[in-house]
Amino acid sequence: MDLLKLKYNQDVKQLTNVLNRQIKKLKMQRNPNLRVEIDKLILNYKMAVSQLYKKMLNDINNTTNKNIPPQKKALLVGINYTNTPYQLYGCINDVNNMKQLLVKQYGYLEQNVVMLTDVVKNNLELLPTNANIISQLTTLLKNAKSGDQLVFVYSGHGSSVSDKNGDETSGYDSVLVPLDSLTNNSKLIIDDQIKQLINTNLKPGVQLFALLDCCNSGTSFDLRYNYLNSDSGNNTSINMKQSLTPSKVVMLSGCTDSQTSADAQFKDASGNMVSGGALTYTFMNTLQTNKYAISYSNLLQGIRRSLKQNGYTQVPQLSSGQSLNLLTNFSI
Repeated sequence: MDLLKLKYNQDVKQLTNVLNRQIKKLKMQRNPNLRVEIDKLILNYKMAVSQLYKKMLNDINNTTNKNIPPQKKALLVGINYTNTPYQLYGCINDVNNMKQLLVKQYGYLEQNVVMLTDVVKNNLELLPTNANIISQLTTLLKNAKSGDQLVFVYSGHGSSVSDKNGDETSGYDSVLVPLDSLTNNSKLIIDDQIKQLINTNLKPGVQLFALLDCCNSGTSFDLRYNYLNSDSGNNTSINMKQSLTPSKVVMLSGCTDSQTSADAQFKDASGNMVSGGALTYTFMNTLQTNKYAISYSNLLQGIRRSLKQNGYTQVPQLSSGQSLNLLTNFSI
């Protein structure tokens, strides 16, 4: 950093010397437009110095980033919609459990995990409103650099609205339901918005995994590739209307676009009944059963098999923004 500043000062000194020589030469020529010509030289000098300064800052930033090891960061959104007609019971449990999974099993630092839930009363910025979810997701994506691993979890209500731009094979856009959208439909978060955030802010080399435990969520990220998309089949569907993402994006949804995702009851380690999303619980249980070493294909099929055995009709979907080898191990 000191060397970059030294080079900047040397370059500015060189430009200053050149400027002084040019002004001296003009004065010797007794140019009738002397003042105008000198002003032009000074303006060009200032522009050149400004460019050097910007280059120095950019070089310092690049050097600093190279010295920072890859980081793991997460945004977890859990909404129970407490005291509303649409109340759920397991969504906040879902994100609390996911935080423990990320910290204890995958090495995420607690300070790098942001949680938005509707139990927060003393910090309005941590409520799961439309603005807060969009802002935090943008920050998560925008601040990541190549090599970083990101996780986005949403547990809450999902729904669908009519597709306006023709990019959906179903004719409907999937939407997330922030807390403030219950009384204002304009606050719904449409899948097109999420895809735009990804394409605008995600840098090459950054990996994003999303888990959406909500209804109508099969194509909530508008990703091009959908894998093993039938109940028992082994096929891949490709929606060419969807653009490729700038880097690796993988999404696991609770169900197809036309299904619901269950808010269920499970026994915890102590044998007590607790509420939670069927997808989140089964996802974590499948990872644990396989000692956190399992391929994408086996993970998805294991989750589907377990849900079916326990009487659930929802069929989780796996999709990606770039072609994904399902035989590689799942990682977050």
